[in-house]
Amino acid sequence: MERDIFQLVNYLLPKSTYISSKNISEDLDFKIRKVPAILDNTDSWLKSKGFSKLKRLQGKGIKLLQKDILRIKATLLNERISFDFTNSNDRRTYALYSLMCFDKVSHLKKLANSMNISERTISNDMIRLRKQLSDCKVKLLYSSSNGYKLVGDLFLCKCFLISNLKQIFLLRNEKEVVNFIIESNTLPGNKFIAPEKIQNLYQDIDNILPVYFSIEEKITILVYLIITCMQSNRNIDCYDKDNNDISNNKAMQDLGSIIALKGEEEINTHLKKIEQARISTLLQSQSNELLYNFSANYPFEIEIFAHQMIQDMSQKCKIDFQRDQELFDVLSSHLINLISRIRYHTQIRNPLLEKVKRHYSQIHKAVISSIQYVQAYTGNHITEDEISFITIYFASAMEKISNQQSKKGGINIIIVCNSGNAVSRLLQYKLLNSYKVNILGTLSEQEIKTKGDIRNLDLIVTVIGNLDLKLKKKIPIIKVNAFPTKNDYKKLEKFINQKKHKISPHNSLRKIKNGILQFLPGTNFQVINNGENIDDLIQLSGNLLAQNKYCDMDYVNQMVKVAHEFGGVNHLLIAPGIILPHAGISSHVFKTGMSLLKIKKPFNYKGEKIIAFIAFCTINSTQHQGAFQQLGYLLDDKEFLEGFKETENYEDFKNLVLSCLKKGEKLL
Repeated sequence: MERDIFQLVNYLLPKSTYISSKNISEDLDFKIRKVPAILDNTDSWLKSKGFSKLKRLQGKGIKLLQKDILRIKATLLNERISFDFTNSNDRRTYALYSLMCFDKVSHLKKLANSMNISERTISNDMIRLRKQLSDCKVKLLYSSSNGYKLVGDLFLCKCFLISNLKQIFLLRNEKEVVNFIIESNTLPGNKFIAPEKIQNLYQDIDNILPVYFSIEEKITILVYLIITCMQSNRNIDCYDKDNNDISNNKAMQDLGSIIALKGEEEINTHLKKIEQARISTLLQSQSNELLYNFSANYPFEIEIFAHQMIQDMSQKCKIDFQRDQELFDVLSSHLINLISRIRYHTQIRNPLLEKVKRHYSQIHKAVISSIQYVQAYTGNHITEDEISFITIYFASAMEKISNQQSKKGGINIIIVCNSGNAVSRLLQYKLLNSYKVNILGTLSEQEIKTKGDIRNLDLIVTVIGNLDLKLKKKIPIIKVNAFPTKNDYKKLEKFINQKKHKISPHNSLRKIKNGILQFLPGTNFQVINNGENIDDLIQLSGNLLAQNKYCDMDYVNQMVKVAHEFGGVNHLLIAPGIILPHAGISSHVFKTGMSLLKIKKPFNYKGEKIIAFIAFCTINSTQHQGAFQQLGYLLDDKEFLEGFKETENYEDFKNLVLSCLKKGEKLL
């Protein structure tokens, strides 16, 4: 596969809009006159693999057909990719990779010979590389006697290198990373790292981090560790400044240290404290968008447990954890991995357990008490090591809330960057360390377009040129470089100094948008005298949704199937006697909704007295969150559970819900 075709297809994969030839030329460093030929070659390659040709629209550009996206990704991952030395970007990346990982000093002739390219061409490449590195606070020095040498900020230089490597090698899963390491073993001076060690290290990172970290983000951390391992024996003269660039979030530093220790176990190298801190910086700068894998049996009930834990921890620690909008995503995604490990008896060790218990003793004790929901759900004991990971997330939220309170008057910012660009994500931590701001998220161009109007947002900071957004409320957009220049900081400071904005309080329990009563009207409520067959009752509760046009009967049938696939109906118990039937997000769901089937005479099922079925369907990963937050509180309220047993009609249920939610608002 030709490199130009690979670059173009890889560039188009995350794009949902038409891309012009001019943008392709500028973004991929193609000469404009070559673009038509590259497009024709790409059409030929797509056709040879059984895909449709590029979709073209006059005046707008080209794009890939949506129906082919997943299969094209799979095909690219099976292609054997190596450096293409006819491409200037590949040559510059190879030269930087060689200088950082293998050759402390490299002569022009050696670089030229290794790529089989003329010295003049390499010299021109290095001039351009020098200019690129200047934004990374790195100098590329040259002398006729000593050759090329790097001096500057090693961390930013590594992030720049990783960004380029990911683009060239499509490093999006562990298989590609292993292939990349094997390929790089042909370079002089490489200390080979066995493929199984790379796979083990990736699995360690995957276990430690919650699932809200995407595969690409985990790969960024993995490649960073590998490159650091290669450098550990090279005495590179680049230096790291141990100053304000270091993350000040202690909880994230703990996660960074754990990952570093796991890395040392696998790749047999010792990472300095500065490198552990840099890993925590990378973790803090990653996107915090939860990427659900909505298969048919996605465990929505775990989201309710996450809400219950947050509410319970808020009461125990006297801290309103609901103010941290990211905590729910972090916690629920971690619980999904945790429950899977518990079921397969693979709970993991936390090498910083004692440190976590010492630093966050109050939070750790509260988590031990609050983890009861998950232990009851799995029917198994959760180790203290696993509990300590959850402690870190609550400790991180506590520090974030404290930081926000000390930064009242800060403005709310969203960062928009190209998906998978590790360098641009560093903007998040740079802004947090430099200004009084609240980062609401780091989104891709497509994600920000999908979200549309965002409440309480004051500014969009982007590394994307000509970002075209149609937001309901006009929000200022500031374009900056991935490595902000002095002019970028001046633009940001000017805006921030002019804007005074206080952090808005979170919604009360009763006033949550899209709460339980909005999704569960009287038409979705039914009381029956008795019942014994679980499948029939799930079907009946689902029929309420189908009859009222929330979903079709195929979804209802899928609910029955999922109840048995995920581990038995008893795993759908979200409270004593209450079952939550559901399936995943699919085209069979028309709108988000809930139904409630109440049984007057409870019946025994595997030792549980079943009193109700709350069936559920949703069109996306966010619309149901308010309802689940309320439901999580209600199911943990003894007054609600006792009153619910006596409920005979929808008005009784509605009044009980409102009364208990009103009481809950006064607890904090």
